[in-house]
Amino acid sequence: MRDKYGRFIKGHKCLPGSEKGWFKPGKHNSFDTEFKQGKCLGENHPRWGGGIKTNYYGYIFIYQIDHPFRNKANYVKRSRLIMEEHLGRYLTPKEQVHHKGVKYPIKSIQNRQDDRIENLMLFKNNSAHKRFHYNPDNVKPEEIIFNGSHQ
Repeated sequence: MRDKYGRFIKGHKCLPGSEKGWFKPGKHNSFDTEFKQGKCLGENHPRWGGGIKTNYYGYIFIYQIDHPFRNKANYVKRSRLIMEEHLGRYLTPKEQVHHKGVKYPIKSIQNRQDDRIENLMLFKNNSAHKRFHYNPDNVKPEEIIFNGSHQ
């Protein structure tokens, strides 16, 4: 509540939702407290989008709370998950997945979202991946773990 000058009156509860009745005075069950206790994670979060996110660059991320190399928000790139499923093991943090651009142009968003195994390559490290972008002939065969063909 505010006074006639627009200032908050001391001792008044000004939390959002307190006028709707879900905030119970004396109990710390506001959204912030529930979030800090872990009650609003994943499917329980009000902005849950089904566990699929697309970042600014067009890559698709999948919610994987039990993945050993997930990011801070518990998401993993879908291309990495597909490559791990194909190889039957987790990828190391140094291994890089590359989209070849078989069906769509190389720098297009459609190519970044085309996670078919035929469109993916796996490099041993980021150095080999960068060299492949500048000159594909400059990469040694032993630096390419998977080249997109079924093995």
